[in-house]
Amino acid sequence: MEKISLDDRKMRVALFVSRYDHCRQELLWRHSIGEFAIDTPLIVSNPSDLEPLARRYGIPFHCFPVTAETRQETEEQEIALLEHHEIDTVVLSPQFVEWYPARIINIHHSFLPDFVGGSPYRQAYQRGVKIIGATPVIT
Repeated sequence: MEKISLDDRKMRVALFVSRYDHCRQELLWRHSIGEFAIDTPLIVSNPSDLEPLARRYGIPFHCFPVTAETRQETEEQEIALLEHHEIDTVVLSPQFVEWYPARIINIHHSFLPDFVGGSPYRQAYQRGVKIIGATPVIT
């Protein structure tokens, strides 16, 4: 179904990243070649590992270190940042689902439902799997 829009504004997408760059690298590369008609005004992370990736694509990087004690305050700061940048959609590993219902694409490195947890690549290798991918979930 096509959507009618009254302006030329592209969807504004924020990327929330972890230490693993494979999914984000793919998204950023596809965006850079014009495959996605979106604006990506920021990348957010709790470790700073992927800041060089953000710089490579000219996208501002915001690092919010988080602990169990600061999680609530950190998430509030991140939500304020998203609102400031008028973000339409968030691409992330699992957070913020209740803040942006039906507007989040969650890409997780587990190959669900077969390989759950923190070492899906090892599990797939041990089982002899030759083709792997990611599990996107739109929530």
